[in-house]
Amino acid sequence: MLGIFSTYEQSGFYYNADKVINIPLSLITAMGTVMLPRMSALVAEGRREEGGRLLDKTLDLFMFLTYAISLGIAAVAQEFIPAFFGRGYEECIRLIYVFAVVMVIKSLSSIIRNQYLIPNNEEKVYTCSVIAGAILNFSCNYMFLVPLGLGAMGATLGTLIAEFATCLFYIIFTQRRINILKPIIGSLVYVIPGLVMIFVVRMCAFLDASIFVRLVIEIAVGAGVYLLLCIPIIKKKRTMSNAG
Repeated sequence: MLGIFSTYEQSGFYYNADKVINIPLSLITAMGTVMLPRMSALVAEGRREEGGRLLDKTLDLFMFLTYAISLGIAAVAQEFIPAFFGRGYEECIRLIYVFAVVMVIKSLSSIIRNQYLIPNNEEKVYTCSVIAGAILNFSCNYMFLVPLGLGAMGATLGTLIAEFATCLFYIIFTQRRINILKPIIGSLVYVIPGLVMIFVVRMCAFLDASIFVRLVIEIAVGAGVYLLLCIPIIKKKRTMSNAG
């Protein structure tokens, strides 16, 4: 749609920003797929309570990783884009900020789909949501691209809206059967270390060094800060889980 209603330059911005996010996202999605047979077996054996506990732990682990990667990419975007794509791709930085949110939403959708909907034979819900999301995405893209002329940012916002609507549908449907909101809300605690990580990384951007050296330092420092701040959170959650 970008190629038809906008320019190939805007298509390039969207494609490269989307690629930066989708590469790590595919790893998280693959991890969720690995857990699918185990969850399906628990449901087939009628061990739904154990399956619920596994879903909570899986969601917490995956969102821990997702917040680290998505917020980390957003934190280093100002150095990453010029370093790897060169001059002229600065527009991708703004797109990545939005795509970072899309990554969180898509990861959550993937977890619910692979850990609950498919094991519980709710493929119709998945299929209908995908079709509805595609229609919504097309409609939003057309509105943002044609009347508003937002280019790559319009297509990115269309993706965000469609993914959010699909994820919200998953949550509402699943919440009627299990308390999926509890682990989702519980995972939001990782946002705080992520925001601190972004602040520290942006402070590293003022270092007097080449862009590649700064990028390496930012990644190392950001990862270290996030892990150090998350260790007490993880320990507290583990203690509460054992007590329960």
